[in-house]
Amino acid sequence: MASMQNVKEPETYERTVVVSNVPVGNFKDEVMADILRSYFQKANNNDVEVENVTYPTSVKGVAFVTFKEVKGAENVLKQKEHCLTHEGLLPTSLTVSHFSENVIRYIFVHLDLSIFGKEAVLENLVAELKEKIPSLIFYVVETNGKVIVKGSFLAIKKLKEILLSKASSLHGNDTNCVSLRKRKKKTSPEWSTSVSSIQPAMLNTTGSDQIIVLDTDVFKYMKHGSQMYEKTLKDFNVMSQEIVNDEVTTICLRSSQADSHSDHLEKVKELIEEFSYTLSLELRKETFSFDGKDMNERKQILSACNVLKPQYPQVLIECNSKHIDIIGNATDTYQFKKLVMKAAGKKGNFGNHADTS
Repeated sequence: MASMQNVKEPETYERTVVVSNVPVGNFKDEVMADILRSYFQKANNNDVEVENVTYPTSVKGVAFVTFKEVKGAENVLKQKEHCLTHEGLLPTSLTVSHFSENVIRYIFVHLDLSIFGKEAVLENLVAELKEKIPSLIFYVVETNGKVIVKGSFLAIKKLKEILLSKASSLHGNDTNCVSLRKRKKKTSPEWSTSVSSIQPAMLNTTGSDQIIVLDTDVFKYMKHGSQMYEKTLKDFNVMSQEIVNDEVTTICLRSSQADSHSDHLEKVKELIEEFSYTLSLELRKETFSFDGKDMNERKQILSACNVLKPQYPQVLIECNSKHIDIIGNATDTYQFKKLVMKAAGKKGNFGNHADTS
């Protein structure tokens, strides 16, 4: 399957859109690629020619469409709806976004299951987990109980909750017995995969507390880029304790002393998880790298971000010493990035690459 080999240059990013929800199994791959080419050629009013369609990719139901000019990508991104119709296909709504880094992608984790028993027992456990979470891919379980698992962040999150529950029944509240460790980054790019570290956060919990595990970028946007998080806590009189651990944030919800309604905690957990799932589908991240930039260039980029921020209130800006992350919906992040590059006078030279490790 193709990955980013055809969209690896910064100038190509500008001309490429990501198309999700492509019908799978109706036609041969090359036929579907031709159908997509024809659709986006017409959707662009034949104004700019489609240069390339990358399909299939390493993500099921996703294609990359590259136009010969930036204007072509901009034209289709302006359209609110894209409905693919073709003989032999039911009308299908496509999701089209600019080629940028998804906040939520696939991750690999190293999982240590040795505390659950011997090899034969672990095989049964893995079979049970596959049945409960069919979207996960389990690789061969080693004799020491270790196994590599691949899946979406939400699937890995559910896996962790199941394992912690099982471990708790065996070892009380000692969550150290379940270990999901960070995998070394791969050197070859693959758009659909990233590396995450999921370590059980040590929280002082009680029996009635509710635990939520979220992607850190989604959590940051939920807390700082939206009023939903704080408002929900306030409305239900719920307190939270948060531990940010690299790419994973663990939240402990507990009732205030004045409110003993345990159903409030369950409701808040449900609302936050539903909202986080919605954000995981919508959010994109653009990164302005400081690599090779002197102090003056960095100040220009930061200044441009601060000047433009009031025009994009739904965009979250996260700064550190090595880069600036811009998190928001696909259209806002793309437009914000372009304006910052223009304002800072460094168009096309920001080292703005999707994280494909």
